[in-house]
Amino acid sequence: TMFYHANRIYEMFRGFQAGFTVQASALSTVSNLRLPQGYDTFDTTKMGDPELPLVPFQNAFYSPGDPLFGQVFGINGGALWFGQGPVKDYSYDGDVVYHELTHAVVDATLHLVGTPHLDAYGVSYSPGGMNEALADYFSSALTGDPDVGEYASQDFDPTLSAIRSLANPDACPTAIGGEVHQDATLFSGGLWDVRSVLSAEEATKLDIAVFSAMNGAPSGDLAYEELAELIVGEVESALGSEVATALTDAWTTRGVLPQCTRILEWMGTEMDGPEELYSLWWAPGMNTTGVKNLGWTPGVVQFHAALPANAVTVTIQVSKSSLISGSGTGFGQPGTPFAPKLLVRFGDTPIQFTYGPFAGTEDLQVLEPERSGSKYFVTVPVPSPAPSGVYAMVASAGEEDGGYNHFLVTTELGTEQPPDTSAATTSSTATSGAGGSGATSTTEVDGCGCAVPGGETRDARALAGLALALAFAARRRKV
Repeated sequence: TMFYHANRIYEMFRGFQAGFTVQASALSTVSNLRLPQGYDTFDTTKMGDPELPLVPFQNAFYSPGDPLFGQVFGINGGALWFGQGPVKDYSYDGDVVYHELTHAVVDATLHLVGTPHLDAYGVSYSPGGMNEALADYFSSALTGDPDVGEYASQDFDPTLSAIRSLANPDACPTAIGGEVHQDATLFSGGLWDVRSVLSAEEATKLDIAVFSAMNGAPSGDLAYEELAELIVGEVESALGSEVATALTDAWTTRGVLPQCTRILEWMGTEMDGPEELYSLWWAPGMNTTGVKNLGWTPGVVQFHAALPANAVTVTIQVSKSSLISGSGTGFGQPGTPFAPKLLVRFGDTPIQFTYGPFAGTEDLQVLEPERSGSKYFVTVPVPSPAPSGVYAMVASAGEEDGGYNHFLVTTELGTEQPPDTSAATTSSTATSGAGGSGATSTTEVDGCGCAVPGGETRDARALAGLALALAFAARRRKV
């Protein structure tokens, strides 16, 4: 079954480009993958005990050359790996096979990096997110069905109808969580919005246009809007301006274009991350981003709160999530645990960064929060006269990844009556919550609307598309 489906999707891509291959040698595939006990905790005693039965592997992945599994199984080069889960065998799900082989195609064409992208707003998981988005898109393009992994989803939860669906409302910034599968759906959803209304002939032309853009990208360290603009250009050449405009509109509605700025608006009630990611936001550590020169690394999202004119102090509070705190770092590197820092900037301009070397703006306050249990908070005096708003971000001084939720803003007001500010506006139109369509940020960056990856040293390890059975499994199950 797996062999049949792997060849079926491979032949689809060869139809886009005659003689296309993902590597010079044959691509190996492995079914019924199980692991030695103790692998999840790196218990070498258990792992080395041949008397202990193997345990299920609840996932599937592509690796261009896995040093661990490849050595164990004697496989050189890229391979597709399909686990024998507790309930279901992933080799039997055609969607999963199509998804994983597309990762090999992405690796051979687009070369998306395995590390986060750094831009003026901080950390973006756009490379990994678009890798997952393209894998889902081409799987659904072959089947004609927006739902991915209906069979394999039963290995996690019998009430699930699919692992993910491209027929979704996800948008930036509300669907952004800082995890590659979570941050994929706003991109793949925009593609599916357009493909789902095309004729069969036009849909195939769209698929080829996306593939052509993947072949023509100048770098694998890409922001969402950079790849989106390349695809729109190919679509206009292949299908004309009407379809290209429709794709532009779809991605604009979803906050991919003109730029996914990841700024959430405080609406007066406690905020949490995307529901599908256990309602938390991922907080990358310094080992993941490679940003270390200041002893901390920026976060994925930031928050904007309007301030009344008589505000005296602002208190910003978040909760450190126990779900992934101390769960390891990017690529399994050992290091210090996630340690929140709270960044604050007053005014009408968001928190921004430059790289090579990494730095924030002069007015950025990098604050060590007080702690009460799982809660971390800072109370900051408001400058006088009170600015229109404040921006806040959760950064990390730890090397390991972590997570947080329960973002809360409170203000202390002075006795002086504020003037009427009913006509005042702020530059951010993003809303809180997860999954709202059309929730895009219109904030302008001072002369910097482009991605600035800069010269920070990051570990651009092999692109794998590893699902989170080896790390953190979110409620929206991943492959």
